[in-house]
Amino acid sequence: MNVRASVRASIRGFSLLELLIATAIIALLATLAVPAFQSQATTAHRAAAKLHLTDLMSAQHRHRLRHQTYALDLGELADADADDEHYAYAAHKCPPGIKLCVRLVATAQSGDDTLTLESNGRRLPPGAW
Repeated sequence: MNVRASVRASIRGFSLLELLIATAIIALLATLAVPAFQSQATTAHRAAAKLHLTDLMSAQHRHRLRHQTYALDLGELADADADDEHYAYAAHKCPPGIKLCVRLVATAQSGDDTLTLESNGRRLPPGAW
């Protein structure tokens, strides 16, 4: 009996102060890591949207070769997928004065980012590409 009591006395757990300090350190690291992770995720989603816009434009060019016009409804593009969980894609006519041109627009689901690619090669906003 005496041996068991001495073994129990020598085994101690963590004090409340030690647990609070460990929790504070973990919380501090999380507040530093989460914004960096979100920034990287946003950058990756934007890169995927650029690639998808380029793929959609290739499909638009193939559609124009077959039908002599661009498709304003992305559903008409047989070999392109217009669905994405982070960006919504749409096709519009280019500004007046530009013949045979289509403007593809990718708008972030959060609404804070828009990428544009025109069939004449123009990319907006310039700093985003």
